[in-house]
Amino acid sequence: MDRQTTMWANAKGFRAINKDTMVGMIERIPVTLRIDGQNTVFLFSVEADAAQLASLSTRMTEYGAELGGTLQVMTEGGKVVLVRGGAALLNQQGLDRLLLMFLQETRTLGIQPRTTCEICGRPAESVVAADARATTVCASCKDSAKKNVKKGNPITGFIGAFLGAAVGAVPWIVCITVLNFYLGYLAILIGACSFIGYRLLGGSRKKGFAIFSVVLSTLLAVLASEVVSIAIQEEIPLMLTALLYMKAVVNLDFVILANTAFALVFSAIGISYAVRKIKTYIFADSMEVIAPVSGPAAYAQPVIQPTAPQLENPEQNTKNQG
Repeated sequence: MDRQTTMWANAKGFRAINKDTMVGMIERIPVTLRIDGQNTVFLFSVEADAAQLASLSTRMTEYGAELGGTLQVMTEGGKVVLVRGGAALLNQQGLDRLLLMFLQETRTLGIQPRTTCEICGRPAESVVAADARATTVCASCKDSAKKNVKKGNPITGFIGAFLGAAVGAVPWIVCITVLNFYLGYLAILIGACSFIGYRLLGGSRKKGFAIFSVVLSTLLAVLASEVVSIAIQEEIPLMLTALLYMKAVVNLDFVILANTAFALVFSAIGISYAVRKIKTYIFADSMEVIAPVSGPAAYAQPVIQPTAPQLENPEQNTKNQG
């Protein structure tokens, strides 16, 4: 982040998260400021409906044109508004004008600061800096995220995810082979247990890697469970069963494909649960409380202080001041 932008953000009470990211609050709105290549990016965390966001996006885009540049405006689930502009457009004066315009439009449209927890959706207690951005969390999710602060290890994490998925597959295999009943709902346990294993063995707190480990382990466990179940039921060697299973898939065997697809659908539910828990898990690596959600605004004054209009004739200016 360049020196001028850093000075501007510091003056607004922002704090640095890394060399390209600062976070803070503007009139109770959690704000993240990032430098992305040649662009300056704002992330505003708000509560708004589709109509409000559409109006805000249109107005901010028009404002970019008024400044002689282009502002890219995107929204995410009615909770986050992203505004991206070139560094030449968003200089110190441009940043002030953009912020003033944004605050004016949010007031006009009735858009409120975000007050729900990003992780679970319950009423939030704190605005925190986590995962290199400003967001809101409830007391329960904040406490859960802070329990473990170790960086984590990708190798042990992947092993844990695979072992967890394998344990989660046991009830499903038993149901098929012992009870002779195909209950695909049990596949939900595979994805959920995969994350539990990842966490217990201290997996890396990198969000992308954590999700990759859980998804891959879950898919492998689902396919392995199908093969093991068939091998036990038909009493044939495991390797031969695996070859016959792959042949059946290639030949589009309806029963095999249907059973596998059914299991994958329900395992996806377990994966969705795991992804929500991963959000909590990775927050522990960097969480820092900025302010309470209901606390005072960190920067509530007008962003640009109005200045008196200057007349062309200096003598007139002198008379006016007198």
